[in-house]
Amino acid sequence: MKIGIMGVSTVTMEIANRAAKAGHEVLISHMRNNNIIKDAVSRMGDHVILASKDRVLKTKIIILFAALEDIQNLMSELPDMTGKILIHTNNAILGKEFPGSVSGKSSGEIIASLLPEASIIRMYSIIGPSICMLKNPDQEGNQIFYSGDAISAKRKVKSFFETLGLEAIDIEISDNKTVAFEKQYDSV
Repeated sequence: MKIGIMGVSTVTMEIANRAAKAGHEVLISHMRNNNIIKDAVSRMGDHVILASKDRVLKTKIIILFAALEDIQNLMSELPDMTGKILIHTNNAILGKEFPGSVSGKSSGEIIASLLPEASIIRMYSIIGPSICMLKNPDQEGNQIFYSGDAISAKRKVKSFFETLGLEAIDIEISDNKTVAFEKQYDSV
């Protein structure tokens, strides 16, 4: 599978590294193509390359990391995203309004409002205590939490995360309360 990554963070680089080891082709685009990023990408092997934003946007699944203040400008520059799955990594579940939110909206909500034609999947890397307590004692700490509205997109994302050796846990957020659940999806 070909995966696009827009923006470099600890999370996106970990996903890129895991994806390359799993045999996926990973295209990374970052606004600042500095030597540190070039060195990190070169150490990941032949399955990971730095690419133009246009090339990354041709992939079906795109993983995004962008500073909150850059999101609106970045989204306005994107082409038609119909049929694309955008995994947004800037999300957190802390039981409070996300610091830095604009007009009470999270960055994921902003992206969803700016790209209604894309399937937006929110990936969470910071989880509050109520979710952490749901962890099965037999798990080894390789869980990834995600949410979204498009069931077919969530099936594909779940399948992708599982190829990375991650237990993908679908969560639902409603009324500022977080409820974790694992849906049993049919095969992709």
